[in-house]
Amino acid sequence: MTKHPLTDAMIAENWPDMDSETGRAEIRRQFDAISADLKSTADQPSKYIAIPGVLTDAEIAIVRKLGSVWNDFLALRNRSPEASVEFCHGVHALQHAVMARAAQRAHPEVFR
Repeated sequence: MTKHPLTDAMIAENWPDMDSETGRAEIRRQFDAISADLKSTADQPSKYIAIPGVLTDAEIAIVRKLGSVWNDFLALRNRSPEASVEFCHGVHALQHAVMARAAQRAHPEVFR
């Protein structure tokens, strides 16, 4: 049994064709590479976030802080994959609430 966020059981359930020692190692290698890439770019300005007039500076700051909270959560030890998924959904829900403000400003007749 491994302490990796992607357990053997999770890999077997979601990627049955990769349920071998070699396959599990490859899935985990790819997961780690994606996680490292996301973590390394989390605090960099995003061309998708910094669109003038769409989000306010305060809203952009909140969205970025939520990304930092996610990174802090990933640094915790002994977290279950289920907890990671639940936490991720929570962060996304909060980010969507912030981003919805732009839609409300752009289309107040639709979003009240």
